Amino acid sequence: MTDLIDALRELRDLEARREKLVRAIWEHAKAAEPELVQVAAELWPGDQAAAAAWLSESRGDLSPAELIAAGRVDLVLNQIHRSIHGFFS
Repeated sequence: MTDLIDALRELRDLEARREKLVRAIWEHAKAAEPELVQVAAELWPGDQAAAAAWLSESRGDLSPAELIAAGRVDLVLNQIHRSIHGFFS
C-alpha cells in the first residue's frame, strides 16, 4: 500500500511541476508576442491556463510554443484566428 501512496504523491508532484512549466511557457510566449494575449483571450475568455496548455501541446511536428521559439508566431496566430472564426484546415 505504501508503494501506491508513494506513486500517487509522485504523480501529484509531477502534475504540479507540469502546471508550473506550462505557465512559464505561457509567460515566455506572451513576452515574445504580446498579440497572443489578445487573441488567446478571444478563444479562451478568462482562461489563460487553457491557452498555456494549448501552447505546450504538439500538433504535428512542433507545438505552438516551439513555433514561436522558431520565429513562426505568424503560424500560431493564424491557428488561433482559424479556431476563433471556424476555419479549420
